[in-house]
Amino acid sequence: MAEARRTEQIQMEVLPRWLSYEDCRRLYGFSRWFWWRRAQEGQVRVAKIGSSVRLDRLSIEDLFERRADGYTRAPEWRDEAVAGPSDGE
Repeated sequence: MAEARRTEQIQMEVLPRWLSYEDCRRLYGFSRWFWWRRAQEGQVRVAKIGSSVRLDRLSIEDLFERRADGYTRAPEWRDEAVAGPSDGE
């Protein structure tokens, strides 16, 4: 049993930062449609390279944290993206 826990911990440490819709479906148990909606609504960060779309695992974890805490404010990375880079003034 301890070996199974150790294997699970090791697997969690090597998860890639950017996940496909299918990866998200397998890891979190929600449908591709669920993830597509979250991406369209700006609730998770998305990177598109050619025809490939990847979702940012850290923003997914942030989404779960906000839902767990009952916190509905937009994530900080979204505020920065909307405001753009500051010019130091």
